[in-house]
Amino acid sequence: MKVFNNVNFNEWQEIANKCKYATFFHTPIWSKIFIETYPKMKISTKKFVLDDHTRVILPLVNTRTRIGLSAWYYSNIAEVYGGIISERKIKKKEINEIFTFLTSRNIAGISIMGNPLFNYTLPEQFEAKVDFTQILNLDEGKEKIWANYSHNVRQNINKAKKFGAVCRIVNNNIDEWKKYYSIYQKELEKWGNKATNQYPFLLFENMFKVRDPNIKLWLVIFDGKVVGGGLTFYHNEHCVVWHGSFLSDYFKYGISSFLYHNIILDAIEKGYKYYDFNPSGGHEGTADFKEKFGTERLSINKWEWENPFIRTIAGAKRKIIGN
Repeated sequence: MKVFNNVNFNEWQEIANKCKYATFFHTPIWSKIFIETYPKMKISTKKFVLDDHTRVILPLVNTRTRIGLSAWYYSNIAEVYGGIISERKIKKKEINEIFTFLTSRNIAGISIMGNPLFNYTLPEQFEAKVDFTQILNLDEGKEKIWANYSHNVRQNINKAKKFGAVCRIVNNNIDEWKKYYSIYQKELEKWGNKATNQYPFLLFENMFKVRDPNIKLWLVIFDGKVVGGGLTFYHNEHCVVWHGSFLSDYFKYGISSFLYHNIILDAIEKGYKYYDFNPSGGHEGTADFKEKFGTERLSINKWEWENPFIRTIAGAKRKIIGN
């Protein structure tokens, strides 16, 4: 096995395009957006070439520890799906070789978020926790998916239609991104210290600036006013809503169910196989809401390895961006 520390973005994107289980989060664009937002971050993605010349990419971003002795590595930043992507489905022995190599480096530690579309295990030195996401298989078609919605979800969708709500994608208009972000700010004020994440507008602005067709901001319009929306990413067979915000005064009109239903219908029409609601960050109410769409829960492993030497001498603390 050969290891390369400098990875060409075009080759990285090529492998992500060839890998059926890769998501948008595995592409170089996701990492680039974050390092442009947070200057202390650095892309440290590695390429492994196996004995049969198969190329494997492990997206990595590193941040310096408080004591500055070495870096902590994340795959992936903001706790989205990470881990390996490859030109073919690689074997357990090859996976162990890749991750054993990483733990032999002089680094503070590694956090790996798994991928619900590719279930594998890491060597025993990695501590594992299990989370889950909620996914719809879009191959079932519109009628079956509609039938699997709960009565409450169908009722809310019809209510939003009755009151004239409209869903649409933003077309190169930064002002509408700002309107969406203002809704997110109101949510942050409401949740205070209980908020799962606190992202700056610069992050959203950088997503807008990249002009990537696989990044779509959907909005819900009610009486000519933006009342909510969802930031959605697309790659290969996978469609995922990464971020959603709504004006709470309009929930009674069914706007959240209406938005997600429209994104799902669009994904079916575009030929995507999976619609992913994304993990709920431990919020049971959010998970219950997603359950009502007839979703399937898929487990995700979250692994962590901390360098025992650095832990002993420093007890270095770290903070994941977005938490």
